[in-house]
Amino acid sequence: MTERHFTRIGWRDSIGTGKVGELGLNWSVVELTEVFGAPEDTSETSDGKTTMEWRIRFDDGAIATIYDWHGFRWSIGGRGRNIPDRVQAVLTAYYQPDAVMAAEMYADAADGELETAQARIARLETQLRILGHKPVA
Repeated sequence: MTERHFTRIGWRDSIGTGKVGELGLNWSVVELTEVFGAPEDTSETSDGKTTMEWRIRFDDGAIATIYDWHGFRWSIGGRGRNIPDRVQAVLTAYYQPDAVMAAEMYADAADGELETAQARIARLETQLRILGHKPVA
């Protein structure tokens, strides 16, 4: 099994989380399931406000929930720092690794950190493997 920066958790671990943001409408159930696994069916337990939810714990203990508020909007709940940005970062790293690489290279250049191309590629490939991606041949 590939190591990830988060683990799935049960509903008890997510008690006390509240809405902290929204996820763009451009994410489908299939895409979210590919990244976070199968959602929990909440249609019987949520007063009709949601029908599915993902609950995750990041490696530092922060909690995030992703759910379909009233069936038409992806909302993010959580407990911890920068939860919406972190959820979005997991999705972006999975589906747009080139965008993550470009953003990191820009940030490195802005900080004055210049690396050789080979060292940079090796470091990013390691990060992608941690997120569950196979290196591109």
